[in-house]
Amino acid sequence: MWLLLPGCTNEDYRYCPAGLYVAFVGNNPKHNYPELVKRVSLYFYDGEGDLEADFHYERADLRPQDLAAFVPQIPRGEYRLVAVVNCGIDTETSGKETYSTLMTKLKVDELDRKPADLFTAEKNVTVGVPGTEIPTETLALRKHTNDITLKVRYDGYVAPAGATLEASLT
Repeated sequence: MWLLLPGCTNEDYRYCPAGLYVAFVGNNPKHNYPELVKRVSLYFYDGEGDLEADFHYERADLRPQDLAAFVPQIPRGEYRLVAVVNCGIDTETSGKETYSTLMTKLKVDELDRKPADLFTAEKNVTVGVPGTEIPTETLALRKHTNDITLKVRYDGYVAPAGATLEASLT
């Protein structure tokens, strides 16, 4: 009696695992991605800058050990991969159809609380022939939200009774 077990070989890719993991590291060690990530959006742009595929994940959808996103099989090729972390909480991304028009901005002009930490990353990636394991691409995150403290100190000025001070940062 013979037992045949199909496997992944260079001649036959039918049984090879497909897909790609996208993992993240912070450019600044004080920003701890595993603690801060709530959502991840991935955009794959072709050589012409047109959107080929996009994927969106909630924290619970990410790989537990490192919070990497799993991308199911997409066509082989060269892509510009853009990641936006925590979009949709206080921000919105528009112009996704092409790389040159992709933009993320606050949903409102003013917030009365600290916004969710917003990160982005970009990398040229090659999606190739499946191998014996699912490859991982690691992207370096850049943080776009910062905490700013504004302290006002009067230098010899006494404000009149009932006066208020209004300050804003743009």
